[in-house]
Amino acid sequence: MKTLYNFILLINLILLISSCQESPRTEIIVDEVAGQSYGNYTIIKSCKISNVNPVGIAALNEYVFITDTTRNLVLRYNTELNILDTIASDLKVCYVNQAASRIPLPLWDKDSLFVFRGDADFYKFQIPIELNNPTCFDGANVNNFALVDQSNHQVVINDKGQFLSVGQYGHNEEDFDTPTTVCLHANKYYVVDSGNKKIKVFDTTGRYLESFGDKDGLIYPTGISSDLIYLFVADSKKDQILVYDGFGTLRDSISQIVTQPSDVFVLKGLIYVCNHKDQTFSIIKKKL
Repeated sequence: MKTLYNFILLINLILLISSCQESPRTEIIVDEVAGQSYGNYTIIKSCKISNVNPVGIAALNEYVFITDTTRNLVLRYNTELNILDTIASDLKVCYVNQAASRIPLPLWDKDSLFVFRGDADFYKFQIPIELNNPTCFDGANVNNFALVDQSNHQVVINDKGQFLSVGQYGHNEEDFDTPTTVCLHANKYYVVDSGNKKIKVFDTTGRYLESFGDKDGLIYPTGISSDLIYLFVADSKKDQILVYDGFGTLRDSISQIVTQPSDVFVLKGLIYVCNHKDQTFSIIKKKL
């Protein structure tokens, strides 16, 4: 009887210790690589986030938003005050791609779209189409946007309040193979079709227009962003950010100062790059 009692005490002690253990601490570490240049681009700031596997990146004013699908984190970093806080610790968000005060968060594992409005209250956006692992959102407003529905190999487009599904699995012009991100540029949607190694272009009604990138040796493109003039495409396996004009012509590239970039976001002349390999994000600026 005494042996059983001691065993129960031991089990309770183990459970107590386990419950008191904290998750690995997340901290921001500013790297000493500012000023590094290659080609036409220079790193102005680089940060490493401990215990985080960064996937997606976005920026808004002084804030940088980072997603981690391994630990289901969405982080917010204040570049002016060097403060890191957690927006969400239980949401699997792949990519964030919206420069607005309200940040749309496609929830990959909950097949839904939530909106971060600056506080702990998340608003759920109602979509009348069944989703399967949504990954990225971009658009002009709540009545005009595109949402990548990855495992359905399609893009859900909201055209002035009318929802439609565009694409299916395949390798033809209007097909997709594991799309990842979408970007609104010059009133067109540019979709990263990762499996087919292309960027596919649609108008805002979902009509297919063209594709590009396959002739430039894309290997595994994932992220895309626009500065209203050029499109920036992150290819982690090519180890580059490729810079295109709106017609799909390759104009430039960023390499050497990026490492397996999984995502890119451009805002006010700054290029924010999520370097998945070394678990950092960099802020890059084009030389004058």
